[in-house]
Amino acid sequence: MRPDIMSVDWEAKKAADIASAKRVDIEDGENVFERLGKMDTSKVEDLNIDTQTDYYLNGLHMPNLKSITMRGCVKRVQLNDKLTPKLTYINFGETRGLVDIDIECSHLTSAHFEFLECDGRRLNKMFQVATKLDSVKAYKLWFQGPLHFASP
Repeated sequence: MRPDIMSVDWEAKKAADIASAKRVDIEDGENVFERLGKMDTSKVEDLNIDTQTDYYLNGLHMPNLKSITMRGCVKRVQLNDKLTPKLTYINFGETRGLVDIDIECSHLTSAHFEFLECDGRRLNKMFQVATKLDSVKAYKLWFQGPLHFASP
């Protein structure tokens, strides 16, 4: 090898890129916690999960997360200002079954729900805390009781 040319360990570079990614896409067949456990979640800004395997997002600290999209078999989601202080956008798309949501993010500005079944009291708690919420889109959102949004 010529001394003026550096050798590159492409596998190590790819692993490092994945470990420090700002955008993370987790697809069917991947274990959500295993994948997130292998990376520095403090750098993640955009998280997209689309899997038919049951998964839970409990107590995962992602201080720079701005956007999260969850599709498939999400069972429980816990997000709040301590865990995700910069979260502004949340999207539940085509979820399967009842989802236990525990979301209290005051900086949330946009929420999108498609095929989501959840506890209406928890949904109202999310809306009460999200005082900056200016956009809600819903298609086939199932819950019991009326919705109450925070006053501006």
